[in-house]
Amino acid sequence: YLDGIKMNRSLDNEANLALIDLTDLEHVEVVRGGASTLFGAGNFGGVVLMRSNKLDHNYFQVLRSIGITNKSDQDLSGAVSVKAGPMSLGGRFSGKSRLYDGRTLYTTLFKNFATEIETKKLAGTVRLIQQENTIEFKSGGIRSADQMDSYQFRIKGDLPYFKGFDLQWGRRNWYWNDQFFTNVSRILEDSSSTMRLSKSFEWKNLNGTIQVEEDRQYFAGNQIFTDSYSSRNWTDVAELRQRDRGWAGVLRFDQKNPVSDIDFVRFELGTRSSKSIYDHDQEIMVYDSTVFKERILYNIQENTPLKTYRLGISAEGRMATGNKFSLFFNQGSNHRTPTLNDRFLWGIGLDQLQDYYTRLQRTQPSHPEAQAVHELKIQDVKQILALMMGGLKREYVTTTELSAKLKADQLNTSVFTSMEVGLGIFRNSYLDKVAYRVIPGELLAPFNTTTAWMNGLEVSAKSYAWDNSFQMGLNMMWLSPSDANVFPDKPSSRSNFIADYRKGWVHINLSHIKQGPQKYMRGGVLLNQDEVISNTNVTVSLNKRFWLLDFTLSYAVRNLFSNTAVIVDANNISPDGSFNYYDAHRRLLSFKINLAESK
Repeated sequence: YLDGIKMNRSLDNEANLALIDLTDLEHVEVVRGGASTLFGAGNFGGVVLMRSNKLDHNYFQVLRSIGITNKSDQDLSGAVSVKAGPMSLGGRFSGKSRLYDGRTLYTTLFKNFATEIETKKLAGTVRLIQQENTIEFKSGGIRSADQMDSYQFRIKGDLPYFKGFDLQWGRRNWYWNDQFFTNVSRILEDSSSTMRLSKSFEWKNLNGTIQVEEDRQYFAGNQIFTDSYSSRNWTDVAELRQRDRGWAGVLRFDQKNPVSDIDFVRFELGTRSSKSIYDHDQEIMVYDSTVFKERILYNIQENTPLKTYRLGISAEGRMATGNKFSLFFNQGSNHRTPTLNDRFLWGIGLDQLQDYYTRLQRTQPSHPEAQAVHELKIQDVKQILALMMGGLKREYVTTTELSAKLKADQLNTSVFTSMEVGLGIFRNSYLDKVAYRVIPGELLAPFNTTTAWMNGLEVSAKSYAWDNSFQMGLNMMWLSPSDANVFPDKPSSRSNFIADYRKGWVHINLSHIKQGPQKYMRGGVLLNQDEVISNTNVTVSLNKRFWLLDFTLSYAVRNLFSNTAVIVDANNISPDGSFNYYDAHRRLLSFKINLAESK
């Protein structure tokens, strides 16, 4: 969520956070446990809340970055805020361009404008966020373009006889015109609106929130697909609508010093109940070259109840040695409807999988071993066709998470200030999880599996040294999915290392990211990417303040040890043809000026 607006797209149910200007964020919060039920259906693991900078003082900022390795790497960002009494007005505009493989120019524009009012009793915000992105070939042809417009209104505070209320309304419109693949042409529109009215309460050791909410979603798709293995082609037009209306609540019980060595303990219970109403209209026209062959219509109406339950327990305390510890346990169950893009792909996927099944039946290898493999393939496709009949079902998941942290902040050393280690394990078990069957031609057919799971282990460490001027962090995670085709875009492992030094006007940051093999899916088309990816970045910044002006000069090196050239040709392209535009070595020089009142 960015300022209360859900960023996940129907296309893949993911949020592309790379499009957000990070300098515009003031606060990022991860909500796990029962409180995540206050953010709609389908939040299996929790939610990430991002909040833009508050307009609580006057400032003006300009940021400019220039690519040294390649002049096509450009950044320009500006922000302004004007405050007069309880009223504030401001915003940010930023643009970024990156050239990948010498032939693909990626450009993104980000706008965030807001008006705020804050009194002793009430606080209100009206906000507009816009994103525009294009992928353009060197020849000038735009292969993919999308745009998102987001509107948000929020007012919260205390009214007579109605204290602790929070009213949020938001609308997001997303448009995508994609010509990236030669055999798929897609134009998609994804619009959603959200309304939430909540009331918080507190009594002795109990506190919580009760909320009513409504989410509406509209998805329109128009695509043309050409079979790479025959002269057949399809035109596919659909309008999908979904409305989810219900209520949610969170109840917490807090207790300080319940027993010795335990400073604080919290029990948190969250529940949500809603009803999802879905309407599906789709028309598929089948052609053989230019000859019309068949017309397929889908008209589906569904009325589905959705339930969520979560129980969280957290505790903080000190050991006999004086070191701090914290524990967190989360258990819950949840329902989630399929994404509207999955429902859109289901229609043409069912038709093409039936066509593929017919072709398999007509083909019979001569070799006995090949016949046995061929028969298994026929049975596999037949089973998936049976699962696809009648449409896609809601997913059901049970989640369990347990984590612990130990922090040593009373170190008798002249170097280290504090050290922290953490361990977490999680287990997600699914029924009717949406999975994908690859059809020759690289399109995917979504269907519901009977059972699936995603288990994982996470290890973290952090240390602070030299009066907190130096900090170092390490995070490692291992995932164990039941099937990579059920969980695409999930690397089997991922590790992050960060070292950060700040002293006076010098700031040095080093980060290293490494992730294991994964299967990469883009817009319903599967791209195999099984190699290990690593990335090392270094940034050196000099910051100096004169009067009301802050000056920052930064030199950044991306993919420090990469041997991949900016221009990809037959000599340096990956041997397996893997799809990865982001491993090129590049250097950037940035200059930032900030004019602001002392804060």
